[in-house]
Amino acid sequence: MKISYVWFPAFIVALWGCSSTQIKASWKDPAYSPSAMHKVLVMAVVPQSTSQRVMEDAIVQKLSKHAVQGIPSYTLSPAEEKLNEEGWKRLVAENSIDTILVARLVDVKTVEREVPPTSTVVNPTTPYVVSTGGYGANRGYGNNWYGYYQNSYQVVTTPGYTVKDTIAVAEAKLWDVQSGKLVWTGSTHTQVLPDQNTQALLQQYAGVIVSAIFQ
Repeated sequence: MKISYVWFPAFIVALWGCSSTQIKASWKDPAYSPSAMHKVLVMAVVPQSTSQRVMEDAIVQKLSKHAVQGIPSYTLSPAEEKLNEEGWKRLVAENSIDTILVARLVDVKTVEREVPPTSTVVNPTTPYVVSTGGYGANRGYGNNWYGYYQNSYQVVTTPGYTVKDTIAVAEAKLWDVQSGKLVWTGSTHTQVLPDQNTQALLQQYAGVIVSAIFQ
């Protein structure tokens, strides 16, 4: 398998054009329970404000299914206004936030994958003909049972080939505000396909992350 890396400017298209997301690695503090989450600040670290809003809203929606209130960071501070640590701590305290979830894209890479050849047994679309006189009521299968039997199975072989998959690697981390401790982290791989519905894909990504947190 050959891996080549795509530089950062393409990452937004890659992440938003995904077709499937899988958790590749995760860790959870064994002493932490998701039931401790009540109000979560959701922060998506992306360079485009529109992408940030869509991603944060998707995660907030998934959290609501677990009776957890999510607060998109863009509602507290516009993306163009970069707050320092003290500024964020003030907003966290003012809004009684108990948990912080930060999601970011780490890398985008292209992976060459070999698809092996396949052989499939199928029924034929044309009958086995014993007579050279053509088809008819008394021709074809009627006078040769073995011809009919043998021709009932045909093997169709598809040769192997190479495909290039674009994979977006993302990371999400969850912090408990009171203790200041990291309580969950997970990395995801998302296969990228062009011309996908952005809203649906982000809903899928958000669903995978939130489900993993509550497992």
